[in-house]
Amino acid sequence: MHCQDDGDLFVATRMPAYAAEDMIRRQRLLTELQSAPPPPISAAQWINSSEPLRLEQLHGKVVLLDFWGQWCQPCVKKLPVLEEWHRKFRDRGLVVIGIHSSDQADHLSEFVAKSNVSFPVCVDDGATAKAYGIDSWPTYVLIDKTGRVVAGPANVPPSDVELETLIGDAHDPVPSMSDMLRLGYNDFDQKPGSDWRALADRKRYLDAARAIERYLSGMATLDVRQKANLHFHAAQCLAFDGQATSIENALAHLTKACVEPEPTDFPIRWNDYVTATSAFLKKDLAALKAARERIAAGPTQDGEAANLDVVDRLLARFGKPYAEAYEAANRSH
Repeated sequence: MHCQDDGDLFVATRMPAYAAEDMIRRQRLLTELQSAPPPPISAAQWINSSEPLRLEQLHGKVVLLDFWGQWCQPCVKKLPVLEEWHRKFRDRGLVVIGIHSSDQADHLSEFVAKSNVSFPVCVDDGATAKAYGIDSWPTYVLIDKTGRVVAGPANVPPSDVELETLIGDAHDPVPSMSDMLRLGYNDFDQKPGSDWRALADRKRYLDAARAIERYLSGMATLDVRQKANLHFHAAQCLAFDGQATSIENALAHLTKACVEPEPTDFPIRWNDYVTATSAFLKKDLAALKAARERIAAGPTQDGEAANLDVVDRLLARFGKPYAEAYEAANRSH
């Protein structure tokens, strides 16, 4: 059964068992791919590239992997679209890589030239498709500037809007992992205009969230409170982005932002504040009101309930996009 929430109307449509299983498999695979650096490309031959491309060397660029075959008509029909993206976005940091199936790769160089394909193409030795769980063609995988899989494996390519969002401003690159890890927690997270905040200020919310995620994964000296703050800020960035998948990821970060047991020296009821944000994103008005009451009854920060103002704005604009409600809260101060 496939369910869809269309506002006041909850729609359920019956889905064949094999389709449901495939959907679950793909979601599980995406989760696994997102939890670690993307598998390397293992290729027997490269075309339109003077040397083999390594994903770790493409940090700071958006990478689109196209698993295809010259024997696959749907694959071939999409080549002009990929070529158009390659020409349109390459100077802004998009790298398109065609990964041809290990099957029927004879005379591929001639086929690529005849098809007017100028982006890099390689012949998979079989290991790459296996690592990405590819069992149908074409399949697309999208990797963001921080080196994290953000979409796919999917049989439908990303949209222009998705690519534009990930590419952002070519003159404002995502900080490298080594640069971020040189910063202490206060410089990275608390300083105005710092790494992720600079990206968020330019409304590059996905890049900001990915930067925080990379910092969380690489900085081993963070304490409980610091990790909680970072997860919360990553959730906020994703909530500002507002896409359905971003909201799901925001809720996952909010779960990690809660601290059990909650330290007694927290200036506010931190877990309730996190719960209020989660309730807003889940559109659970009762839970949002209950969290607000607990925050109001708890300790204040320097004698003032400043954070309660934000929660009140979330209540006043319940059902609106998070960005609209939160920015309204900022304008009220």
